[in-house]
Amino acid sequence: MSTTPTSTPAHSKRKRMSPLTTTSASTSTHAMSNSADKINSCHVIPHVIYSQQQQPTNIRGRAKNTTTTTTKATTSDDLLCEHHTPTSKPHPSPPLLHALSVPVLPPPPTTRQSLRQGQGSAPALQPIHIHGITTHIEQICKKEDMQPQWRRVDPWLCLMVADGHSGRECVDALQTHSSMIFDETMRFGPEKGMDICTRLCTTFKSGAMVVLARLNLDTRLLQISSKGDASCNVYWTTHGTTTATTLYHQQPHHSPNEVMDIPGWATTSCATAKQEKTQEMNEKRITCANLINHRTGMYRSAPPTPDPDGKTFHWNPHVLAYSFYYPNGHCVATSSFVGHHGVACLSSNYSEVHLPNDGTFSIVMSSDGVSDVMSPKDIAFLNRTEQSDPADGNDETTEPSLPMTAKEIVDTAKRRWFGEMTLLKSDSVGNSGSGDEGGGGSTATVSTFVYAPTPQHGDDISCLVVHCE
Repeated sequence: MSTTPTSTPAHSKRKRMSPLTTTSASTSTHAMSNSADKINSCHVIPHVIYSQQQQPTNIRGRAKNTTTTTTKATTSDDLLCEHHTPTSKPHPSPPLLHALSVPVLPPPPTTRQSLRQGQGSAPALQPIHIHGITTHIEQICKKEDMQPQWRRVDPWLCLMVADGHSGRECVDALQTHSSMIFDETMRFGPEKGMDICTRLCTTFKSGAMVVLARLNLDTRLLQISSKGDASCNVYWTTHGTTTATTLYHQQPHHSPNEVMDIPGWATTSCATAKQEKTQEMNEKRITCANLINHRTGMYRSAPPTPDPDGKTFHWNPHVLAYSFYYPNGHCVATSSFVGHHGVACLSSNYSEVHLPNDGTFSIVMSSDGVSDVMSPKDIAFLNRTEQSDPADGNDETTEPSLPMTAKEIVDTAKRRWFGEMTLLKSDSVGNSGSGDEGGGGSTATVSTFVYAPTPQHGDDISCLVVHCE
């Protein structure tokens, strides 16, 4: 039986859950698209926590080797709990870090049997089965992405991806204190975990875009909190007479088109959300304006945007680039982040996604090294074949293959950054910055081009993928 995709958009008001009680999340309209040393210990909570050097066992015997490098898939089917913390260089703790310590509290109570049986006439909820979790990272340019993190303590699965800028202080602090972040996220949700991320990075000049998610394996509820342009997309694959994959949820970015009606940019938020964010910007004295090239004194055009066909980029020189300006003098491409001396920015985007019982799901979290060159509706995500990337020039394979791993996504994005692509140029300003140029203007193929001629023109790429049903 198919269930209508539902999620709670970022602007909707919600009731926070107490650590000792549970509250059923309400369902609303689905948010549409666009836009060193190993840490061998964990904060103890009322579950058994395994560090990276330990292996859990269960009634079926010792589990397989689940500790992975960034290029190896982690199968977590038989794991009662798992904490994935890769090698990192510890970063000095910021001042007053001891104030972030969280008291040990019991987790929210859950009754698996009642959840499986369902309540009243509602269909029974089937516990989520995790097929595999993969992570991969390519530090191509400034080496400022964080190695993706995840942690599983049944019934929770927590995920985190962070993309640093102007330095590594923030991502190093987030990676070093990932145990603290996950503890808070498991108890109180991803928004409380995001608060820890913000407080950890308050004293740093650099910044980071962060996306945190918590999945309840029993209730099939995915909660997402994000700052900046770090992505979290959910893909739903149904298996019937035909196999079809759709973009089930796209986490909104803190981009200029979220708060302003910019010619040539696609609007990514409803009128109510835009009004609330605009009011918050005014209260925090944040402005959004055209980005000026200080060497030439001219406005900059927005960069080309990827087409879902995986071969084409659209570019309109009349569509200008916008940035956000903050009271402390910082200029950032997004309206929310962690770091930058704790300057006030917009609150995080929050979503709740209820995963249906039928079909399989892929949760894809990534830095902007993926989203800059791959559309959320890219053919590589939706029409998965053995030869999935059209840029390879092989369109003959039609046999379906396994879902994409994190390494495959990163490799595909890397080819888009440094491979030859087709550039379509429009001479008019339409209503979309995603290839729908409109407005009656002419659109012409300029030529093939390379998005990033050198690694210095590219970006770091990191990705985390969860396959489940």
